[in-house]
Amino acid sequence: MQSNSERVLIALCNLFDDHREQFLELRRRYGNQHQVVIAMEECSELIQALGKLLRKDTKYSPEERITHLSEEIADSLIVITQMVTLFQIEDQVISAMEAKLKRLSKYLEEKADE
Repeated sequence: MQSNSERVLIALCNLFDDHREQFLELRRRYGNQHQVVIAMEECSELIQALGKLLRKDTKYSPEERITHLSEEIADSLIVITQMVTLFQIEDQVISAMEAKLKRLSKYLEEKADE
């Protein structure tokens, strides 16, 4: 059985494969600059949703805040996937992720020894 993390990663991989042509069509129609602006807006909305999640003085229930956060994470992952596709930086992103995760593992090991 797959873990939740594995399911998310598989979904992201499928996004790359299944929607690559759509992402490229968006670039053809609107250009990279427009798509970058959209990505910035979506990531900004994720930041706002994270802030609302932490605030106690909101009119939204915890369940509503989690639902909103889930939607904004989905939007952000889609546009991040789109940016990777548009700029053809798949290999660079994978390398950067591997390096950062390796650094995180090292950090956690060092903290475990303290």
